[in-house]
Amino acid sequence: MPPPVADNGWPIEPPDATVEKLLVIVFLALIFWNLFAALYHMVSKHESDGRMVRALSWRIGLSIGLLVLLSAGHWLGFWTFRAIGN
Repeated sequence: MPPPVADNGWPIEPPDATVEKLLVIVFLALIFWNLFAALYHMVSKHESDGRMVRALSWRIGLSIGLLVLLSAGHWLGFWTFRAIGN
């Protein structure tokens, strides 16, 4: 049986996914931090100083960055995604 290959044709070696998992966890923590920062600024401040919009903008940017990171990691063969039951 030939070794499995990634979408780009490179062979898949079983990686140590600790760094990738840590990176995803850090991204998710920053996304939630900015979400709750925006909520705090929305509830506590009555004047419009732009902090809520800035926090939500960071959250959107981090979410897009995480999506790009996961897509690039999958395409480069750093990790593979499995369907449920496989």
